[in-house]
Amino acid sequence: MSIKAIIFDLDGTLIDSIPDIADAANQLLVNHNFPVHDPSCYAEWIGNGALKLIRRAVPGNANEAFLRELLDEYLGIHIRNCTNKTRLYEGIDQLLSDLNEQNISISILTNKPHSLTLKVFDHYLSQWKFDFVLGQMPGYPKKPDPARAIEIAEKLNCKPREMLFIGDSDTDIKTGITAGMIPVGVTWGYDTEFSIVDAGAKYLMNNTKDLMIFLKSKNVCNRKQ
Repeated sequence: MSIKAIIFDLDGTLIDSIPDIADAANQLLVNHNFPVHDPSCYAEWIGNGALKLIRRAVPGNANEAFLRELLDEYLGIHIRNCTNKTRLYEGIDQLLSDLNEQNISISILTNKPHSLTLKVFDHYLSQWKFDFVLGQMPGYPKKPDPARAIEIAEKLNCKPREMLFIGDSDTDIKTGITAGMIPVGVTWGYDTEFSIVDAGAKYLMNNTKDLMIFLKSKNVCNRKQ
């Protein structure tokens, strides 16, 4: 069966954003005289939305109202500084250029807040054509809920089983599985290989060259076919 479209995760899959995330979150903690954390901690904590990230970073049992105040403050810091140290992973530029050249449908679905997603996208990824770029928005479920992945499939007029969902975390793999898509894990991001495999990844890619070879082997179709 041919693959007609691809959905990518963002952080840990297309971009390495942990340095900017860690700097913004640590600045928030400093502002409130809380202890800061090593960037490796944030690499373990991201993937389930910014509010959960702040909940994990703040010590003690802060109440929900205070956490949401901190979230707003964090987002303000981060959106001003989200392109300082973030970078594309090695080979992503060539991968996306190849996919665009072949006229293959690609989209992004991330739990990163939508405003941040768009700013990062505009800075790092806007030279390539994506059909949909969706970050987390109020009133919409986060991954691993499959609703937005299925929404993308419907708007592209694709059957979920004709699509790949590519990401670096168990959250992405679970999203792909529950959406009825083919889940592909990448090992260059933030989650462990064990976690990705345990979540049910059907395929595992160690670098972008392997991913491109895999896509060619799976008869990924351009939108004219």
